[in-house]
Amino acid sequence: MQQAAARAVIAALWVVGCAAPATSPQDQDPDDDPEPVEIGGQGGGDESGGRGGSAGRTPERDAGPVGGTGGESPDGGGAGAPGADAGGRGGADEMPPPGTVPVVVALGDGAFTMSSCDRGRSWKTKNQFSGERGDHTSWTAFGGLAFGSGRFVAALGWGAPGHIVGSADAVTWAEVPDAQFTRGGMPQGLNDSIGGLAFTGEEFVAYSRYVWRSKDGLAWTTGAGQLPPGAEQLRQLRAFPREGVVVASVESQSGRNHPTGNFVVVSSDGGKTWREGTGFDSRCANPIQHVGDIAMIGDVIVVAADNVCRSGDRGMTWKALGQPMRANVAGLFADGTSFYALAGGRLHQSSDGETWTALSVPPGGAELGAAVGGGFVVMKADGSNVQYSNDGRAWTKSDRLDVGGQRIRDLQVGYVTPGAACPVP
Repeated sequence: MQQAAARAVIAALWVVGCAAPATSPQDQDPDDDPEPVEIGGQGGGDESGGRGGSAGRTPERDAGPVGGTGGESPDGGGAGAPGADAGGRGGADEMPPPGTVPVVVALGDGAFTMSSCDRGRSWKTKNQFSGERGDHTSWTAFGGLAFGSGRFVAALGWGAPGHIVGSADAVTWAEVPDAQFTRGGMPQGLNDSIGGLAFTGEEFVAYSRYVWRSKDGLAWTTGAGQLPPGAEQLRQLRAFPREGVVVASVESQSGRNHPTGNFVVVSSDGGKTWREGTGFDSRCANPIQHVGDIAMIGDVIVVAADNVCRSGDRGMTWKALGQPMRANVAGLFADGTSFYALAGGRLHQSSDGETWTALSVPPGGAELGAAVGGGFVVMKADGSNVQYSNDGRAWTKSDRLDVGGQRIRDLQVGYVTPGAACPVP
């Protein structure tokens, strides 16, 4: 799931209405039918603005279309990069299986996907399920893209009904049919917006009206894992299987059960229970649904958007770093050794998440990035200015992605079996 344009008035959205604390696995039988939650959207730019934020924006209300209780968005926040759809991540957070090829997938609204099997040098196999555009449609890709169990899985829908699509080869994609979503052993269908999706290392988890879980990305059942009190809006969900951690950036708009503003909660049991640390600056997650992201290496978590926050103890305590790159962060990712941020038109590197060094200026600028196969790929959210690099310093221009007017929301790296579409390099 990582960009300065004025933000438009927010359309009607679902709201994460978590009135009760997350249920402990000791207190809840795995077969218990969890209470539904509602998910909602962070106000964003219009179609042309993508994930761009705005300085000193006016508080706006996120109103749920079916009984949702909207709240006031906090004021303030720095400016995002023009026309930005933030994000991009380093390689899939699991070791590559033997005999596989690394592939990077770009996800956009309408379930637009294109993939590259040569570290961003060339792109192929455009797929698209819908021509709907904008931040508030049933095909908006805020839910993000994850890789696990040998499969890419994407969540779409900032407005009902949501959709989950998947692919085992990054070439052929299919939507998961409603019959595959069961509750209490009976078909339930998805039928709702989706706030976020991640792969925990054991299963995929998706937050919609219910918390959905799947071992393979194909068959889904409701499970435990409500977000904690005050988490009225789910802004970003990322999982880090190597570290055994799931991180959720959430927001309280009403001030009930939690002070208003953005905050981060961390789970070490696959999203079943959550805890909030101390010292977090809400500006680090504002507006993370449109700029910035979450990355983790070892015990260090970095959350970056308008500002940067770092935790060295898995989210127990946080240090607010302000803007160490003298700009807000458009995209954030990691490669298992270093963190990388796209900020102020430059690619920056940090080995500890606190001290940052500018590596280069990708010609023409970039808003999303990923580390893949020992190199890097960056691009703008409209699919233009795609570039790749072996060292993060010298860049070569690649193909423009034919996005058809959509916005790229996320980049994800995974591994596929070599074949005609993705041969061995």
